[in-house]
Amino acid sequence: MKVNAGTYIRAHVFRSSEAAVSLATKNPAKHLSFAKALIAAKNAQVSSARINAVTKFIINELKGPELLKYVDIRQRTRLSRTVLSKSESLIVERFKNQPACELKIHWLTNKQARYINLEWKLVSLAETSSILSKVTAPSS
Repeated sequence: MKVNAGTYIRAHVFRSSEAAVSLATKNPAKHLSFAKALIAAKNAQVSSARINAVTKFIINELKGPELLKYVDIRQRTRLSRTVLSKSESLIVERFKNQPACELKIHWLTNKQARYINLEWKLVSLAETSSILSKVTAPSS
């Protein structure tokens, strides 16, 4: 199947996740692994950025003993990711006073959700293409 050169350039040169999924949809045999790797890397990057933004917010907002509730006891220099995920509702409540910070976290959350949706699309595409290859494979 013929691939649009612009889509190929957007996916490979500019690392566009939408273009990578489009390429994988048109030709899964060639582009599926590239699209999966690109989206997994972007999702990891966004997840890390979101955790960093929440961490900065907590450090800026909380002082003294209140901050120590969120800090990993073994290493007081970094926040515990498990505690961060469990206390997200408290953090969201505190965002009401910080519209710029809330906007950034909201934007990162939406971006992460978009990458997760693209990953699911690739998984279903991979399953469909493997089923089709089994059906169309010649019997010996």
